Amino acid sequence: MSLKFYHLPYLPLRITSHFGNRHTGIVGATSNHKGIDIGADKSKYKTQTYGGPVYAVLPGIVVKSYYSDARGHVVIIDHGIIDGSDVKTLYQHLYGKGLAVGTKVEAGQEIGIMGNTGTSAQLHLHFELLINDIPVDPEKYLLEVKPVDEDRVRAIIKEILRGAGTEVSAWAEGSWKKATEEGITDGARPGGYCTREQVVTMIERAVK
Repeated sequence: MSLKFYHLPYLPLRITSHFGNRHTGIVGATSNHKGIDIGADKSKYKTQTYGGPVYAVLPGIVVKSYYSDARGHVVIIDHGIIDGSDVKTLYQHLYGKGLAVGTKVEAGQEIGIMGNTGTSAQLHLHFELLINDIPVDPEKYLLEVKPVDEDRVRAIIKEILRGAGTEVSAWAEGSWKKATEEGITDGARPGGYCTREQVVTMIERAVK
């Protein structure tokens, strides 16, 4: 299927436990890992229980937001039908309760905080990809995402301002769709790329 993530669930992507069979030595931890574990950013502020923002990888709607003794705080997002299959993502061991059920989210929107809740030996994010409610290894989809660091943002903006570039549409899609729905713009995108006004709107939205 032509599934493509628009954003990473956590930055940077440092996978500490892969999908499938494993042996953790932790009482209560599953040996059949239905997702992947992503470790905390060692270069930024964190504690034993707080690891910074967790993001939606695609636009969607929060369909579950709950706590369990095993999973800790969990958020599940339904991304709708992609190539005939229902696609959901799950974010587990969050620091506290994530976004409420029914919340519409855009790719790259913060949906919770990396934590150490439930059956968890250390600060991390357990991330799952569910296709027709069956866990699928998400690693290849995550590795295809190019993290948007400061240098890349500057490069993208330069491309936008001169009306060129190949990544602009995907990078801008969520914010510009919302701006159109709110009447900030009529949605016109000359040449298939963003105008200066679009750039300003999206930057202002991103920094609020």
